[in-house]
Amino acid sequence: MSSQIRRKIYIKFFLLTLLVVFNPLFSAAQSYQPGDIIITEFMANPDAVSDDNGEYIELYNRRSVAININGFTLSDNDSDSHTIDNGGSLTIPGEDFIVLARSSNPGLSEAPEYVFDGFSLSNSGDEIILSDPENTQIARIEYMDNIGSSGVSAVLDDIKGADGSGEIASSEFQVSENNIGNGDKGSPGQKGITSMSEAPTVRFLSEQSTTSEGDDTASISVLLEDPDGTQVEVDVLLQTEESSVVAGDFTGATTKTVTFPASSDDGDTQQVIFSINDDSEYEGTETAIFKLTNVTTSGSASLASPDMHELTINDNDQPDVVVNEILADPDGDANGDGKVDTDSDEFIEIVNNEAVSIDLSNWTLSDADGIIHTFAQGTVLKANEAVVVFDGSGAPQGSFGGSVVVQSTEDLSLNNSGDTITLDSGGGNSTIDMISYGGAGEPDASNESLVRNPDGVGTFTRHTTADTDDNSPFSPGTKIDGSNFTNSVTIEGTAGWRMLSSPVDGMEISDIASATAIQGYPGYNDGFDENFYVGYDDATDTFTKADDINGKLENGKGFLLYFFNNDQAGSTDLPVTLTAPSGSIHTGDVSVSLSDGWNLLGNPFETAVNINDMVVNDGSLINKVGQIWDHETGSYITTSTTGGKVAAWQGFFIENSDATSVEFPQSSKTSGTQFYKERGDAGYLALTLRGEHHSEEVETTDKAAVLYFHEQATHEQDAYDATKLVPLSNRYALIGFSTGAQGGSGLGTELKAQESRPFDFEGELSVDLQMMTKEMEGSFELSWDKKDLPEEWSFTLIDNVTGDQVDMNTNTSYSFTFTERDKVQTTSEESAPRRSLPTAAVLKSKRDQKPRFTLKTSAPDSRRNTESNEIPESVKLNPNYPNPFNPSTTISFELTEQAHVNLNVYTIVGQKVATLVDEVRDVGEHTESWNAADMPSGIYIAQLEVQGKVYIRKMTLIK
Repeated sequence: MSSQIRRKIYIKFFLLTLLVVFNPLFSAAQSYQPGDIIITEFMANPDAVSDDNGEYIELYNRRSVAININGFTLSDNDSDSHTIDNGGSLTIPGEDFIVLARSSNPGLSEAPEYVFDGFSLSNSGDEIILSDPENTQIARIEYMDNIGSSGVSAVLDDIKGADGSGEIASSEFQVSENNIGNGDKGSPGQKGITSMSEAPTVRFLSEQSTTSEGDDTASISVLLEDPDGTQVEVDVLLQTEESSVVAGDFTGATTKTVTFPASSDDGDTQQVIFSINDDSEYEGTETAIFKLTNVTTSGSASLASPDMHELTINDNDQPDVVVNEILADPDGDANGDGKVDTDSDEFIEIVNNEAVSIDLSNWTLSDADGIIHTFAQGTVLKANEAVVVFDGSGAPQGSFGGSVVVQSTEDLSLNNSGDTITLDSGGGNSTIDMISYGGAGEPDASNESLVRNPDGVGTFTRHTTADTDDNSPFSPGTKIDGSNFTNSVTIEGTAGWRMLSSPVDGMEISDIASATAIQGYPGYNDGFDENFYVGYDDATDTFTKADDINGKLENGKGFLLYFFNNDQAGSTDLPVTLTAPSGSIHTGDVSVSLSDGWNLLGNPFETAVNINDMVVNDGSLINKVGQIWDHETGSYITTSTTGGKVAAWQGFFIENSDATSVEFPQSSKTSGTQFYKERGDAGYLALTLRGEHHSEEVETTDKAAVLYFHEQATHEQDAYDATKLVPLSNRYALIGFSTGAQGGSGLGTELKAQESRPFDFEGELSVDLQMMTKEMEGSFELSWDKKDLPEEWSFTLIDNVTGDQVDMNTNTSYSFTFTERDKVQTTSEESAPRRSLPTAAVLKSKRDQKPRFTLKTSAPDSRRNTESNEIPESVKLNPNYPNPFNPSTTISFELTEQAHVNLNVYTIVGQKVATLVDEVRDVGEHTESWNAADMPSGIYIAQLEVQGKVYIRKMTLIK
C-alpha cells in the first residue's frame, strides 16, 4: 500500500472520529440504561381543547449529558406506536425536560419540542413506553385512568419514584396544581410539583465487556449519578470464587478504589484499569467477575444496579491442537463396519495437546481443493482427547478408544498421491495446523495411515514403521500402540464441589492428590478443613472421610472433592485435569456393596453407563433415580432427565432400601461421555427457579423440580420419585415438593426434586412446593414448561403468601420476593464455608412452616364447568379461575334460592365494562365466562348483586 493511500485512510478515520465524538447526531447510537429518561408528566384527557390537540407527554433526562432521542419509539397498551423522526436530532438537555405533543398548538404557553402522530392516550387507562433504537425499554408508566378530573395532567411526585427499570407506578403521580393558561392544569416543560432530589448512587456503566489477553489492560467504567457535592469512594473487587480467572491472571492489585471528587457532575464516570498478565499459555476464554462494594461518603450514597460486571478475556495464544493421523488409501477395515472400503475407511485424527477443553465449533478441515469437513456447533475436545473424522459414506462402529467420532460433512475423498491438510479455526490467525504428505521427501499414504511419532508431537511417518508392537496399519482414536489417548477428566469453571468417581481399577487417592489439593488429612494439609469425602453415612446424616488416605479409590463408589482456584496449600489454578493410570480399565462386571439409605456411587467404566441396567442383589432400591451434583448450575440433576445415563468419571447418589449390593455389568456401558438429556415415555411439568446471581437448573432447559406423570407411577413413594438433596454450595435458593400421598400434608417431610403421579388420576391433584434458601433473599422468578401432557389439562400455581393464583397454561413464569422471615435455615453456620459441607444430605421442611406454593392439576372431568342445582349453604361469589388471566376467565357464584342476579365487571375506579348476568337464576352453582381481549391490563372488579346484597372479587388481567 502506498504512503499516499495510507495517508488518505488515516485522514478519513481521523475525521470520522471527530464526527462521532463531537456531533450530537451520533449520540443515538449510544447504549442507554432503563431510567436514564423518565416520564414526569402526561395529559390524557384535556378539557380546554380536544384530545387530538391537547394530549402531551413530558420527558426528563436524569443524566447530566444531553441525550438524543431521535429514532426512539413511543408505544402504548393498544400496540399504537410512533418512531421519533426529527430530521436527525431531538435532544433532551442534561437534567432538563422536553414536551412531546399530538399538536403543534396544544394551547400551552410554549410550543412542544416535538409533535407525534399515530399514538394517543386512552382516558380510561393506558401505558406509555419509551424504547431506544435497540428496543430497550428506557421509560414506562401504566395508569388505570387519568388522575383527577378532565383537564388536569398527572405529574410525578418525586423523581426518586423511578426504579432501575425505568418504570414508575401510577401511584407515584399526583394531579397538577399549575395553570397552563388555557384553563387546564399542568406544568409541561417545568418541574411543577415534582421533587428533583436524588441521593447519589454508584453503578457500573455496563454489565459486560470483552477484551483480549493481548490488550494488556482492561478498562471498566464506573458511573456516579445524582451527586450531592460530597466525595464518594467505592471499591471494585475481583470475585475470584465466581470467576474462572485467578488473581495471577492480573498483575498488580485486584481491588481498586474509585474516587469521585466533591465537584463531580451527574453522569461522571471513572475508569478502573486492571493489568492483564499476557502469558504464553493457552487458557481459552475466561471470565472475571467484578463487584462494587464499600461505598463511603460523608453524605448519603448507595450502590445501584448493575453492581456486578463480567469481563470476558479471550486468549490471544493459539491452542496446541494437531492433525495426528491420516488414512488416505485404506487397505483394511478402519471404521469397524466389517468391510473394507476405499472411501468409508478414510479418516483424519486430531489431538488436543492442551490441558483445557477446546471448542471446535465451526472449525474446518480442508485439502488443496477446499473444505472437506466443518465441525458442528457444540463439538468440544477435552484435554488430551482425540477426535476422528471418518468419511461420510459409511457408519463407524466401535469405541475408538473413547475418542470423539464424527463423519465428514463434505466427504473426505483424500488424495492417495499426496495433498495438504489444513485445520482452521476461522478466527483471525486461523490456521491451527497444516501438514503435507506424498510430496518430495514426504512419506506416501499407500495402504496404511501416516501418523505422528510420537503421538501428538512427532513428525509424520508410516504407521507400520511407528508401531513397533504389531506393525498395525492404522489406529483411529487411539495411540500408535492401541492405548487410549487419555482416560481423564478436566475440571473447569469456578471453585466448588465436584462429585466424581474412578473410571479404572485400582486408582489411588495419591493420583488425585498429585493433580490438585487434598486437605484435612494427616500429611495432606491437615491444618485445613476436609475437602475430600468418599461416602455418606445415612444413619448419622454425615459425609464420611477416607479411612486410608494413602489407599485406593473403591470401584463403583463415588467421591466428593472441593477444587480451589488458587495456588495455595497444595491447590492449583483451574482448569485441573485428573488422569487415570493406564492399563487398568475394567474388563468385567463391577460389584459394589450397599448400605441402607443414601449411597454415594460412581460410574466404574471409562465410558458412560446406564444405571437402569444395574443388577440389584438381595433386596431392592428405593428407585433407580440417581442424583448428580452439577456445580455449573448449583443443583442436582436427576437421572430421570438423563435417560438413566451417567458419564465417565461421574459420581451420583442413589437411595437403597434393603439391597446388599448392585452390579454394573459390562452391558450397561454405552456410548458418549457427556450428560444425556433424554426422558422416557412420560409427560412432565418442569419448574425452574432463578434469582439474582443464581439459577437452580436441571436438564437442558434447567429444571429445579419436576412433576412427572407416568403410567406406572402411584400417589405414594415409588421408583419415579426423587428426593431433594442439600446443594453443595455456600449459598443457594431451591424449591422442592413437600407432599405425601394425595390429599395429605407434606409438612415436616423430606422434600422431593421429582414427584411422580399416575396419568389416569381422578379429581384434582394438589401438591405443595416448599422454598428454602441459604445466604439468599430478594427477587426470584419461577418459570415452567410442559412436555407430552394433554392440552386440556389445567395447571394453577398458588402463592400461599400473597394469595396470587397463576394460570400456568397461559403464563410461563411468576415473579415474587423471598425475604429473611421466609427463610428456612437447614444448616448451621460454618467456620470455613469454602471447604465445609452441610451436615446432612437430605432436605426436610419445617412442620410449622406453610408451603410457599401449591400446584394444582386438573383434567376436564375434574373441573366444575356445568351448573349445579345442589343447595349451597350461603350465597357466594367464588374466586375467578384462572387469576391472573389472559384474556378469558371463569366466574362462578352460588345461590341458596331462586333470585334475580346482576353480575357486572368494573374497572378499579368504578367504570362498568361488562354485564354478564341480569336475570332470574335458580338455586345452585352457576358459571359465567368473561373475555377481556379488548381491555387493557389491570385490576378489575367482579360484582355480584343478589337481593340487595353486593359481593365483590378482584381480578387481574395480564397481557
